[in-house]
Amino acid sequence: MLLAVLSLLAVASVRAKNIGTLRELPDITSASLPQKQWYTLDEQRRANFGYAYPGQAASNIRDADGNMAGSWSYVDADGNLIRATYTAGREQGFLVSSTNEGPAAAPKAPASSDADQVAPIISDCNAVGRSTHQEPKFRMVGSEEASPNQYPFMVGLASYDDEKGAHVHGCGGSLITPTKILTAAHCVTYANTNKIIPADLLEVRLGMHKQTDKRNDAEQKRSVRKIKIHADYEPISVINDLAVLTLDSPVRYTDNVSPICLVPECFDGDDQTVTAMGWGHTSDGGQNSHVLRHADLTVVNNDQCKLDWGDSKLPNSALCAFAKGKDACKHDSGGPLVLEYPEDRKCRFKQIGVVSYGAGCPEVIPGVYAKVASFIPWIEEIAQLGLAGVAAAVNGRPCDQTLFMPLDYVIIISRVHSLTGFT
Repeated sequence: MLLAVLSLLAVASVRAKNIGTLRELPDITSASLPQKQWYTLDEQRRANFGYAYPGQAASNIRDADGNMAGSWSYVDADGNLIRATYTAGREQGFLVSSTNEGPAAAPKAPASSDADQVAPIISDCNAVGRSTHQEPKFRMVGSEEASPNQYPFMVGLASYDDEKGAHVHGCGGSLITPTKILTAAHCVTYANTNKIIPADLLEVRLGMHKQTDKRNDAEQKRSVRKIKIHADYEPISVINDLAVLTLDSPVRYTDNVSPICLVPECFDGDDQTVTAMGWGHTSDGGQNSHVLRHADLTVVNNDQCKLDWGDSKLPNSALCAFAKGKDACKHDSGGPLVLEYPEDRKCRFKQIGVVSYGAGCPEVIPGVYAKVASFIPWIEEIAQLGLAGVAAAVNGRPCDQTLFMPLDYVIIISRVHSLTGFT
């Protein structure tokens, strides 16, 4: 066994030398480890890419022919430090080796704000909008239960209730970076005002499927350090109904907790099949659902939506969606409206909207959502890291950035999961 491991390491070393220089991994158990990601491409089209933050790090190289080599380390669910190396190519196939170095000091979030400077993931533009849904599958009002952790980006926002002495679910949201949650402005402001509620009243629940007022099965929970609503949010007309929450510490990406891609400014969603989800009411005037539910809707173009609402002032930054007998409802606000592309390993889920308001549930006219594509510059600004520099390093294709790594590395990691017991 030891000989086999050494052989694999030797192959990885030779392959790395042939492709380029592999960056040395930092000490991921250090609480002061700076959080960063990188992607560079030289004149010979050799790529060097990876990421580092407390608890996880990876370094990879790839040549113009697609041959790759790399190493990564992470702290598993049992607190053990795992190190691994791999090589991949058309000739030698895929080879991987991993070692368990035993208990590691649990990393803590750094005191600096570096984690706040991770860019949200922006997906591709579409010439003709398309999702791979073949038929409607699930419903929220009058619905069926979603599969546990089917949407690893979905989060529940709970606010503290003095009478119940506990945090109670109030809205949904989506994870867009290790420290940022995208939600609706009206979820984090006092009714009919743009006055922001105290951040310490909120609890963010991630990797969750079931919840009641007393219990939930969230894999991770975070407090909120900062709330930022859109500067032009209008609480009466509910225009620009968007907010970004900054968590008190970065989340740990797992199979059940990972960020969603955001559609870019150029994205056209008209007539597409989209999915809304949440733990909100299952009928108008009803009660919150104890499990996550979802509903398939169809995007309605704004001209038709203006006619349906009798509102000629409906802004272009709003998106409408509708399906007879299916809808988002109270306490689903702030949750994501998403497209699903199962064949896209880079961005399987893409967020197109944020639940904002409606005329009832289920509605007889389309529900209204904040259109994510209209707010990409603002979201990037709040995330404190624009994608211009990253995009330039990836041949002008900002959508090659996903989960801190390009598509080919995501494919490799998915294979390694089954070989090394990644969690």
